Amino acid sequence: MKRILLYLFVFTGCNTVKNSADLQGVYTCGYQNEFYTTYDTLIVKIIRQDLYRIDRRTNANQKMKIEKWTLQYDTEKQILTEIKKGKFLLWYPDKQLIIYGNRNYQKLK
Repeated sequence: MKRILLYLFVFTGCNTVKNSADLQGVYTCGYQNEFYTTYDTLIVKIIRQDLYRIDRRTNANQKMKIEKWTLQYDTEKQILTEIKKGKFLLWYPDKQLIIYGNRNYQKLK
């Protein structure tokens, strides 16, 4: 019985990693108004199961800003929560889309 439970635990854990590993990649977003044009890039890398690193690169009017975030992924809600400041991002795996605030980041293929 213990063996069966161990196999189920390992199998379930592997499925979680595989599904959330699809989150890795490069996501982009661009927007503009009368004052500025901005291009955002999110580079998502897996650290370990359900823990991610995001490098956000924002280019606004030829000025580059780089932020580095560590985020915890909730597999049920498909939400990434930044550990230090509590920012959260929504991930839609079927659309290959991350939403942060009012910005939609599409995954590059």
